[in-house]
Amino acid sequence: MPSTRDLKEPYMVSSATDIIPLSHASARLSELVDEVRDGTDKIITKDGKRWAALISAEKLDAFHRMEHAQLYSQTLHDVKKGLDDIAAGRTTEGRAAITRIRARRAAKQAESGEADGE
Repeated sequence: MPSTRDLKEPYMVSSATDIIPLSHASARLSELVDEVRDGTDKIITKDGKRWAALISAEKLDAFHRMEHAQLYSQTLHDVKKGLDDIAAGRTTEGRAAITRIRARRAAKQAESGEADGE
């Protein structure tokens, strides 16, 4: 997962005053927290790069709920796909699958020059 520093799209903030250098943010933290509580997100920069976001606890909770819902939805999709594969006979005996996985892993390690980690 990319860090906020690596994102190509700018984080949407209301104005340039919502982008704050870390050195200023530490001196104004109490004031910034009040502004965030009132609905204004802040971007904290370090060495001129976006480094962190200051958002309300409610917004963070909402992001976590959305992330959980997305993971849950993906899990349900994967389970359904697996059940469909079983119903269609697209299965492999466990030992054969493990043997193939180990062979692929060994081939990748040989390509990259890594030692066997098992």
